[in-house]
Amino acid sequence: MNNYIKGIYNYCDRWCEKCAFTSRCCSFAFEKKMTEATNEKNMDKDTLWKLVKNFYAEIKPTEGEIELVDLMHLEDLPEFNFNTDFPENGGRNEEEENFLFKAAQSYAFETYKWIESYADEVSQLELDDTQKGNLIDAIEVVQRYAFFISAKLLRALDTESIDETPVDSDENGSAKVALISISRSITAWSVIRSIFKFDQDCSVKFLGQLISLRRQIEQIFPRAMEFIRPGFDTE
Repeated sequence: MNNYIKGIYNYCDRWCEKCAFTSRCCSFAFEKKMTEATNEKNMDKDTLWKLVKNFYAEIKPTEGEIELVDLMHLEDLPEFNFNTDFPENGGRNEEEENFLFKAAQSYAFETYKWIESYADEVSQLELDDTQKGNLIDAIEVVQRYAFFISAKLLRALDTESIDETPVDSDENGSAKVALISISRSITAWSVIRSIFKFDQDCSVKFLGQLISLRRQIEQIFPRAMEFIRPGFDTE
């Protein structure tokens, strides 16, 4: 019997290198097996599919019936389309939600531009080891979560009726992960602003964008933080 936590991979931040639950995540185990298999020079198609079949048999006691796509994180790859539309529903403000998603994507693109623009300045700063480590870690955080926020937000908004959404719904779970990622990004930008003195106005702008995003997501999903994430909120 495996020791996997059912569905833990649905509400994580995909930062496996920093996760304490990789040994209990079947998605991590699956991707590791696939990476090892594809690195094998003599791995043929039949052998690969046999490996997949055996893995399915291993995780079935925990996960039940599960699609291959559910283990591959494809839902977290945002489609960078600024004309994304949401399902029509008279009880929702689709225009506002569409604008919110676009705002999240805009923040992501601007964040990456900022990182590229100041890469040289950051590397040339004269800092002690602690400050340098804190700055590098903070930049890594904002870079990691930049597009992830919009991806999770899109997943949360992709429902026909948020008003009727139960607390334990996937929409609330996805919104909670987006909110957690925003909070971590706010903390990281605060660190960057305290150490990196160039273009302070830009870091203040990013903080304002994130705070605004958080406030609007909380308005749309007022009970999102009540969602219990498997593993992270139960172990």
